[in-house]
Amino acid sequence: MPDLPAAGLVDLRDLWTYPWSPHALPRACAVARIPDGGRIVHRIAPPDRLVVVASIAAPEAVEQAAAWLATAATVLLVRDLADDLDPALRPLLDEAWAAAAARLGNVAATFDWHPDEPASLLVALDHALDLHTVPRRRPRPPEAPEHPAGPWVAVAARLDRDLVVPRLFATATGAGLVTCDAPFTSIDLADPPEAPPVLGGLASAVGARGRLTPDGAWVEAQRTALPVPSRLRGRTGIRPVGVDPVHPLATAGWRCTFDWLFVGEGGAAWLAVSAHDWPCGHAKKLWGFEDNHPVAVAVAPDASAYVATFGHDALVSADVPLRWRVVGDLAVADWPPPSGSDPLRALLFCTDDSGWPGDPLDPQDDDHRAFAPAVVLGPDDACRYAVALDAPTYRIRGEHSERIDGEGGYGVYDRDHALVRRGEGRLLGGWFQHATVAHRGRLWREDLATGERRDLGAEARPVAWAAAVPGTRNVVLAAEDPPALRLV
Repeated sequence: MPDLPAAGLVDLRDLWTYPWSPHALPRACAVARIPDGGRIVHRIAPPDRLVVVASIAAPEAVEQAAAWLATAATVLLVRDLADDLDPALRPLLDEAWAAAAARLGNVAATFDWHPDEPASLLVALDHALDLHTVPRRRPRPPEAPEHPAGPWVAVAARLDRDLVVPRLFATATGAGLVTCDAPFTSIDLADPPEAPPVLGGLASAVGARGRLTPDGAWVEAQRTALPVPSRLRGRTGIRPVGVDPVHPLATAGWRCTFDWLFVGEGGAAWLAVSAHDWPCGHAKKLWGFEDNHPVAVAVAPDASAYVATFGHDALVSADVPLRWRVVGDLAVADWPPPSGSDPLRALLFCTDDSGWPGDPLDPQDDDHRAFAPAVVLGPDDACRYAVALDAPTYRIRGEHSERIDGEGGYGVYDRDHALVRRGEGRLLGGWFQHATVAHRGRLWREDLATGERRDLGAEARPVAWAAAVPGTRNVVLAAEDPPALRLV
């Protein structure tokens, strides 16, 4: 992962702002005469010495981001006084800011920035550039393990992919599946119980009351050992998506978007909203009533790309948070990413035979997005992603939609979306680099970089859908008649 300069500048308001909304940081950049442009670097961790700007009226912004801010060596808080403020509230806000700074434990100083007096902002930046810190070493991502295949596990009812996948998690031996009915329990798919488990609650909506913790427990947000930002507590319709197996990231979302959370030792911080660049973005309301909820988000181990799978489409992008502009000795947070700034960004969807009127080649018409194809990230720019092409498959880039299937099988594409090669068989899924393919009645594990395959045995039963086990080379297969799950 590329290194950043030791000093950085971020306005917390922009991290939670969509691309089409006004941004706050350009005003600070203008005052400090920080030029536009610069080298772009994506990195989750903040610079070691971070100047943090927020409205004086919103000390809770620091609380929301606390777990992420705590990973910087030094934080310099800048309270923006541009907002109108009742003088009677100032003592209460000062107390709240002092408490937030004390809880962070790494705040070197707090400055007040008045629009007519920019000196305090400049002093904060000078402090960040002058302070000395010891560079931190970042560990190399681990190699993804592959666990032995397990048996078919019969379940009591048909399983909805969009509701089951967020409850999958990696275990020491393979994968587990969490029930959502209290008491919260999990089933080991590598070594299941003898009696067919009854997975109560899997057919119901997830709702707003739960989230996943890194050990796979499905718990109520108010009772979890990993505190979540207050933004996510009690919010109607929000769905926990998952915790990343490599990076300190988790995701939760609803309808057409999701939020990035930072998972730190002290809890989870609300890090940033995902970039939504319509029409190259997830559909919101299909046919006037159908929501499009997040199912899974997979991030490459080097954080160079991610794929977000929703019920009706899938997005490939390089905009893993955060995006920084490197200007001299300063890293400036550049979030949300400017529209059209990510050449990797592509929206993939499949149509079905429903006969809905319209044109899937019209990127503004999202009613044709029947379901998301299987997409697996590859290891580098030369082999960036693979996508299943066994159904009518379309790809949107910018404001252009194109059909990319034609010969069946699946395609492997580079960072520029050029077809590198086609593969035979049905691409079932995979977390990263290693894809699981069904071909001529057998299951195969393929290295996307080389095309080499290894036989996993007979398919045995028709596979309705498959889901990657995050952090491993394994997938979980689902059959429908009768309903069952299997780890391979």
